[in-house]
Amino acid sequence: MIMSQKLFILFLFFLPLATLAYQPRLTVNQNYLEILKPETSQAFYGELKGQSAVYKIKSTTSFRLYLGLLVPALDNADQDFSARVYVKDELSNWQMIYFLDGLKMSWLKFYEGFTNDDYLRGPELKSEEALSDKLRGVEMAAGIYTIEVFSPDNLGRYVLVVGDQEELSVQEAIGALSILPAIKKDFFNKSPFSALFTWLAFYLLLLALAVLLPIMAIIILIFTIRKKRYLQNNL
Repeated sequence: MIMSQKLFILFLFFLPLATLAYQPRLTVNQNYLEILKPETSQAFYGELKGQSAVYKIKSTTSFRLYLGLLVPALDNADQDFSARVYVKDELSNWQMIYFLDGLKMSWLKFYEGFTNDDYLRGPELKSEEALSDKLRGVEMAAGIYTIEVFSPDNLGRYVLVVGDQEELSVQEAIGALSILPAIKKDFFNKSPFSALFTWLAFYLLLLALAVLLPIMAIIILIFTIRKKRYLQNNL
């Protein structure tokens, strides 16, 4: 019984949260940011405040790059965000290699169940070999790249999703839950406490119970044994 509990705890601790497709990053006060591990799916919650935002990728090996632009599905949500991808050539000049035009497409609504939020999906950079239910980025050579996110007025909040490898460890889940209240409040106009009523919070609650219940059982067992011995010695 104890062994099975230990295995269950280890399973929960190392279980990737595949149903949450990204690791959230709150970047509303940053206009320039370096992206680490570009193949790992991450979502950068940013805000344009009069100028474009630039994300940098520096990789010494080839990698796959997926990009997607999202906005919260709110009334009068801005659906005009676009992105350009640049690479630094051998002469240290920046060359544009991809343009994600958010003005020439219909942004489609979808539901993200793990955090219980609705989004509008805009332009994407993905491989033509990608399956309908599985994201796959395009092959990129080693090098230095920048991703510029902008809109006609460079105002408004957006989400830049990077990477196609969906993985979220327990450590990342705890970090995600810590910033989820701010995302709920600032991006979805919801109460910060609504972050507690999500599958992410439920998962962490299960993990906490899986850790605490065996400890409580051991404490109760020790207390019961000691009480029994005490009663026997005083008869």
